[in-house]
Amino acid sequence: MCVSLFGRWLLALMALASGVGVLDAAIGGQLDLVVLHSTVLSLTIALALHTAGPGRMVPIRGDLARWLDQRAAGAGERPADVANRAIGAYRAGLTGDAEVGREAMGRSR
Repeated sequence: MCVSLFGRWLLALMALASGVGVLDAAIGGQLDLVVLHSTVLSLTIALALHTAGPGRMVPIRGDLARWLDQRAAGAGERPADVANRAIGAYRAGLTGDAEVGREAMGRSR
């Protein structure tokens, strides 16, 4: 899963606020708030690590997203796999490179 720049900033601000909360609660000697803010900080970091996958977010039109979802559901595949093949086939058509076309269709040597 990829997150937009806004989402990344929001996660960073959540982590920062939780970190400040942990420090403030620790200095004030309020153990229950230390636990609360530490939990929120841990969950925020876990979410940030989970969403920072190797993929890139490429915005596409809504009709293309629906087509990807429908095509993937019909084939029992992930939409990302359908998109990779579709883009590879399009690239092969543009460049005329048969090897790219075979790779796009999943028949590479």
